[in-house]
Amino acid sequence: MPMIGEVRAGVPNSWTFKVGGRISIKDCKSCVYVWANVINGKVYVGSTKNVKNRLACYRRTLPIGKCHNRHLQASYNKYGCDNFIYSVLEVITELVDLTAVLTEREQYWINNLNCIDPNGYNLNPT
Repeated sequence: MPMIGEVRAGVPNSWTFKVGGRISIKDCKSCVYVWANVINGKVYVGSTKNVKNRLACYRRTLPIGKCHNRHLQASYNKYGCDNFIYSVLEVITELVDLTAVLTEREQYWINNLNCIDPNGYNLNPT
């Protein structure tokens, strides 16, 4: 999987994402990202126009059981934050129709990684 940045929750580096901790992301705004469960191999693919805000949202919601994706939340509750890796799959710089490009690239990665439930945490195609 050609990842741009990879972070195991709780392990600090230049791409720091720690649930309940701090976020430091440079040179990335709009992207397609993946959450990977290192225990069972299931993944969730998403896209965002603002990766810093999206990570902050996960940081707030996962620890208190309020994540928008019930399968990802249940798996997080079962396996804990140390068993998930967040990775940026693709940085999107297209400015003409950013929403359409993000949706198209997110769907590409969902198909490529075969992560629609029950194989992964995505509930529906985009």
